[in-house]
Amino acid sequence: MFTNNFPDYYETYHSHTEGPFVPAVQNEKKQYVANEKTKVPGAQFREGNLPRNADSGVHAVDDVVIFAMGAGAQKIHGYMENSQVFRIMAEVLAAGRTEKTAAKD
Repeated sequence: MFTNNFPDYYETYHSHTEGPFVPAVQNEKKQYVANEKTKVPGAQFREGNLPRNADSGVHAVDDVVIFAMGAGAQKIHGYMENSQVFRIMAEVLAAGRTEKTAAKD
């Protein structure tokens, strides 16, 4: 899921079940840069369109309750970013999956 405003970050196309996803962190110059902790094998760097002094885009930050039933429902729990929900849905639906990628699983 891509939103209209975002900082530099590494895209893994996987859900972050260990807690909130922190895509960008402040460096010693007080500029937001892609979080190196999220740079895992296969991650793709996405250059953001926000100024270096901004860490997030402009969206509502209201929490909402989410419910899930069916395949992958067990992955929906606790605090989750909206992009995590999308990634879980894409994973469960095998979006973008080909015979070649399925053979790796």
